[in-house]
Amino acid sequence: MYLEIIILGFVLSAAISFLAARLKMLTKDGAFASTFVGGIVFGFGGVNWGILLVIFFSASSFLTLWKAKEKPQPEHKKGRSAGQVLGSGGAAAALALIHGSTLIHGFLPLFKGEPGKINLLTTLGFAGALAAICADTWATEIGLLGSSIPRLITTWKPVEPGTSGGITWLGTSGGFLGAGFIAAFSSILLKTPAAPIWISGFAAMILDSLMGALIEGRHPLFNNSSVNFLASLFGAGLALLI
Repeated sequence: MYLEIIILGFVLSAAISFLAARLKMLTKDGAFASTFVGGIVFGFGGVNWGILLVIFFSASSFLTLWKAKEKPQPEHKKGRSAGQVLGSGGAAAALALIHGSTLIHGFLPLFKGEPGKINLLTTLGFAGALAAICADTWATEIGLLGSSIPRLITTWKPVEPGTSGGITWLGTSGGFLGAGFIAAFSSILLKTPAAPIWISGFAAMILDSLMGALIEGRHPLFNNSSVNFLASLFGAGLALLI
């Protein structure tokens, strides 16, 4: 029975991902990566986890497409690549895999003793990771439409729109709303407390900007995708601590 649920999760994820590719929200390799992430979340996290992921993806894709011609990033013309999808959704998928493994008897003996406790932690972590990437996405998409000049978060010097680590008040406000958006839906679908998820997502967005200013692009390992992954991982971890 559980195998059928996993297969169904991948089928649903593939349908959504390749529709997004047709609409140029994802590249072809991005669609395959999205199928993988979505399939893991649907199949191992469960229906409500999958619904929360779809809500995030739909709302964020709408913001990406909104006035896309006025935005400078490549993803606004070609769609998000596999690296971007895995960077944003990798931590969430890993948490879903751990969550589901506790439901398959004997699959992961390490967690066999306290599956309920582990499932609570993975649920909080998943919501925190999703709030982090939603906050970052909304901050970028909304911030790019503002007229104010971005400033580097570390020095407050003016930078070009789209510069890693550059922030505006409009974009920061958008990120705050994005984290709250996921926190609200997570409280409904996953029964998580809203405040820790909201705080974690917003804090992770700030960390993402700091890493963008300090380390992104200074080493091949620290590109936009890996920075997003680290920020989402931070969002997941912080949600467990608050």
